[in-house]
Amino acid sequence: FQPGEQTLAVTSTDLAGNVGLEPLQVTVVSDEGGELVLAWNRVIKAALLADTARPGPTWASRNAAIVNGAMYDAVMGILRTHAPVLVDVPAPVNASPVAAAAAAAHQALSLLYPLQQSAF
Repeated sequence: FQPGEQTLAVTSTDLAGNVGLEPLQVTVVSDEGGELVLAWNRVIKAALLADTARPGPTWASRNAAIVNGAMYDAVMGILRTHAPVLVDVPAPVNASPVAAAAAAAHQALSLLYPLQQSAF
């Protein structure tokens, strides 16, 4: 995505098989950290695959959402362009959104998977 207003098409299917398609308007402020988020999502995937204590789609989706929500809230604490998901803590002046996202992902994964901490 290029920075600026973008419209995404979001498709959802409920348990009864009903399909919905809705446009979602988003503002891309920068693609500077995009690769970092994708890299952390690869780390999340590896952690989920290595998880023998709580395997399965429920824990996997929950934990992936926690890590991505933490990254989002960390970045929004700096950019202040959108509402946070859970945590609203203003960041220091000149804080790096990329560093904040990486720190949030590391912290969340370390708390969720303490036995795999060396991989993060």
